[in-house]
Amino acid sequence: YRLALANQPLQKMDALQIQSANQTVRATKGAMYPVVSMFGNLGSNYLNTPIQKGVPYSFLTDTIGHVTGSGTPVTTPVPLYKYIDTKAPGYFTQINNYFAQAIGINVSIPILNNGVLRTNYAKSKLNLRNQELQRDQDNLTLKENIYQAYTAAITALQKFEANKITVAATQKSY
Repeated sequence: YRLALANQPLQKMDALQIQSANQTVRATKGAMYPVVSMFGNLGSNYLNTPIQKGVPYSFLTDTIGHVTGSGTPVTTPVPLYKYIDTKAPGYFTQINNYFAQAIGINVSIPILNNGVLRTNYAKSKLNLRNQELQRDQDNLTLKENIYQAYTAAITALQKFEANKITVAATQKSY
């Protein structure tokens, strides 16, 4: 029986399933604790399209109001722009200009969660208990099979011995 417990694939499978269920219990219990995590990020951008640049080529005069009393108009020059395509800055220039970095800490504290975490923990403990009961049942079935095989072997040996005596007696009488 001990040899069969150590070598039968069903018993090995039961042991592995219990280990797995144990780890699941630990993981679901761990999910109920706060989590502190850190993160970091480095990045940059590069754009390979020409950039439009506005160049003033003329000015208009625009009236923006009148002086109270005299009625003299107040004017300001308004530039008119002509947009031209310019070459995009070089690769490394853009990488340096748009370089960005971030670092942070995240704290996640599970509060209540509608009881989901506690329910998952209870389910995982029940699953572990079910696996242990399944192992015990498989071990009992194995023991029963071994005892039946042993009993059948003893019975067959006794029949064989009885038949040997019968054959000897039959030969003697013949």
